[in-house]
Amino acid sequence: MQDATTPAAGTPSGVTRLPGGPVPLTLRQSTVAAVLILLVGLGAALLAPFAAALEARRVTPPGSVTAGQAVVLPADGWVVQTQDTDAVLLTRGGARLIVQWQPGTPPEPQTALATLGAATQQEVPGARGFGGVRQFTTPSRDPGYLEAFAAPGTTGAIAVVQASFGQAAIQAIAPSTTFSQVSDDIVTMITGLRILRRAVS
Repeated sequence: MQDATTPAAGTPSGVTRLPGGPVPLTLRQSTVAAVLILLVGLGAALLAPFAAALEARRVTPPGSVTAGQAVVLPADGWVVQTQDTDAVLLTRGGARLIVQWQPGTPPEPQTALATLGAATQQEVPGARGFGGVRQFTTPSRDPGYLEAFAAPGTTGAIAVVQASFGQAAIQAIAPSTTFSQVSDDIVTMITGLRILRRAVS
């Protein structure tokens, strides 16, 4: 027969068994928990419009220029030379970057690049692509395709960024002697291009 003060066999001395199930909360703890849940839900609801506004601002960042539905953020040192409804020309030294918006259903990426490459060869005789086509995704979640090219005395890149309702065709040209100084800027402006989501006529 066991003494009432002696712990049961298999139960370590000084250990108190906890009952199963959820830990009971006091009224005050329950109130605090409910308030926290309410604040988290309310905060998420209030922050949603601000998040949407911030996203809209990211689509058209300060200092950017537009060509149709395309938005370009010029790198430091680049100047807008000409701009019209559907095109913009940026220059820095002897380098230039042209962005042209082409509305309508875009062709297949390879076809679009081939067309842009043919136009580039007319302007830069002997231009030949190298390194293959690089695919990227812009901040506006649109697919882009870029190919570098070279010709005697000239280096550059062509690219297209496509959406369901149009594409931005990009051509960057620079003297071979200065291309290395602006190549990072060119790639940044091309891959950072954004397409606006607004009514298209």
